[in-house]
Amino acid sequence: MEKCLLPSASMSELQILDTSLFLWMNTGLTNPLFDFTMPIITLLGDKWAVWPEILLVALLCAPKAFHLEATNQDLTTAAVSRLRLFLFLALLYGITAGMYSSVKVSVNRDRPFENSVGELRISEEKAKSISSNGSFPSGHTANAFMLATVLSVALPRLSLLFFCGALLVGLSRIYLGVHYPLDVLCGALFGATPSLLLLKTGWLAKLFNRV
Repeated sequence: MEKCLLPSASMSELQILDTSLFLWMNTGLTNPLFDFTMPIITLLGDKWAVWPEILLVALLCAPKAFHLEATNQDLTTAAVSRLRLFLFLALLYGITAGMYSSVKVSVNRDRPFENSVGELRISEEKAKSISSNGSFPSGHTANAFMLATVLSVALPRLSLLFFCGALLVGLSRIYLGVHYPLDVLCGALFGATPSLLLLKTGWLAKLFNRV
């Protein structure tokens, strides 16, 4: 069966627009404040940072916010309840990461610095380590928006703050020269959409509560 693809002209125009936006954000916004803060902000979406962030959410947020079964509040059952919440969030992260990782492998898009586009603001060693990991979509952005979605479900009044933080993570990936804007946009969708559906519908919680 013949694949349905966008016309090459449309793809070319999209690439030109994506590259133009990248250059504007990567080089046009250059300033000392971003040079200092963006390498720090981007760490919030790193896969190694996700686990302690999930643990912190499990310790501080109420399991019932995620439709998990309530337990008695003695020390033993409270600890079990927190452990269940941690495992629940770890499963949610696993689903999200599995989805965007599969797309990364399938698309295998070059990163900007691999095409000598823009300014690279990470070490050559770090760039070399991620060059084999496709650019589309942005995993850091997906992780950040997944966590923002989780936190907004638990603490809805602070949703804007959480999503602004996730947006900064996405912008940091462009500023550092490792992702195009389209990578970041789709990373945000991959992080937020499945997480929101699974959390709001309670489907994953119902499945998890049977275990």
